[in-house]
Amino acid sequence: MSTAHPTVVVVGTGSIGRRHLTNLVAMGAAPQVCSEHRPRPALEVAGQALPVLAGFEAALAGDADVVLLANPSSLHAGYARRALEAGKHVLIEKPVALDADDLAPLLAAAAERPDQVVGVVQQLRFHPLVEHLRRAVRGHGVGQVVAVEAHQGEHVADYHPDEDFRTGYAARAELGGGVLRTQNHLLDLCVDLLGLPDAVSAVVRSPGALDLDVEDAATFVGTVGDVDLSGRVDFLARPRRFRIDVVGDEGRASWDYYRSTFEIVGRDEEQLVGESAAFDRDAMFRAVIDDFFEAVRTGRRTVLCRSDNPVAAAPACAAVGGAWTGWVSFVDADGDGVLDAGERLLRVGAIEAPAQLLVSPNISGASNQIVVRPDG
Repeated sequence: MSTAHPTVVVVGTGSIGRRHLTNLVAMGAAPQVCSEHRPRPALEVAGQALPVLAGFEAALAGDADVVLLANPSSLHAGYARRALEAGKHVLIEKPVALDADDLAPLLAAAAERPDQVVGVVQQLRFHPLVEHLRRAVRGHGVGQVVAVEAHQGEHVADYHPDEDFRTGYAARAELGGGVLRTQNHLLDLCVDLLGLPDAVSAVVRSPGALDLDVEDAATFVGTVGDVDLSGRVDFLARPRRFRIDVVGDEGRASWDYYRSTFEIVGRDEEQLVGESAAFDRDAMFRAVIDDFFEAVRTGRRTVLCRSDNPVAAAPACAAVGGAWTGWVSFVDADGDGVLDAGERLLRVGAIEAPAQLLVSPNISGASNQIVVRPDG
C-alpha cells in the first residue's frame, strides 16, 4: 500500500462518482474507474485520462486498496459486502443500504473482518460551522437543550435541471430513491448531534404530490433522552432550505447550510453569536476521503487513556483509578494499551478546575482507557 495515499477504484461515473474522481485527482491520488454500463478505455477527469475497468469483478480483482461505491443506492450494500470479501477497504456513498434486511449481511461481513475499514460519505459532518452546533448541543450558549428542530427541502427537479427528474435515481424505487435515502444528510446530522433516538414516528407521503413511486416528503418527531427531535425532509421546497435549530432554556442556536451562517440568540432575542463561513463543498468531500485514508493507513486500534502528565514531553497513561485530570490519545500499534516510544500521539488534554471530565463508572472503576477498534 502506498504511504501517501491508498489506491482507489471508484465504482460509478455519474455526477457523484465524477466529483469523487475530481477530488481524488486534486488530492494527488491516481484513482481507477469502474464503469459497468458505459465501457470505454479511459475517462477524462481534471485533465487526466483515468483507466476504466469494465465491470465490478475486474475492480475486485485489481490492485486497489479501497473501493469507493458511487453507483445506484440499491447496489451499495451488496457491492460493499463483495468488496469486503475480496479483501478491500470500502467507502460507501449514502445510503449504505435500502433497509435493515439489506444491511444485515454487510454488517456481518464487516464484523468478520475487523482489519478492513468501512466508511460512509457524510461530508456535512465536516462543515466548518457544524462544530458550533455540536458545542450548542453540549449547552454552550443556549443553556439546557430541550429540543432540536431540523428541516431539509429542495425540489427534486432542481437537483439536475437539465435532466428529467423522473428518470433520475432519486425518483425511482428500483434504484434506491426516495427522499429519506436521498436527503439523509439531515437525519445523519441529527444522530451525530444527539445520538440514536429512543423513539421516533413519522408521516411519510408515498405517493405524494409528485406522484412518484417513492416517498417525496416525510415529517418526523422523536426523543433522545430529555431532548425532543422534530423535522421534515422533502422533494418539494422552493426555495431550497437546510437548517437545524438547537433550542435551549437560555437561547437558540441556528445553522443554515445554504446561507452558511450560524447564530446564537439569547433569551431576550439579542444575537449573542453571529458567524458566517465561506466554504468549498469539495473541501468537505476531500475531508471525508482524507479521514478515511487515515483510518486505512493506520489500520490499528486507537486508545484514549487517563494521564497525569498529558502535556509533558513524554506523556504516559496513568494507572487504573484516580481522577481524570488529563488524557492522551494515541495509535496503539502493538495493542498493549500503553503509549510506547514510537507510537503516534494523536491528541492530549489537561483538565483544569473548575472543569471536570465525567467518566462512566463502568470505565473509571475498572479501567483507565477507552479503546476504539479499527472497525470503529
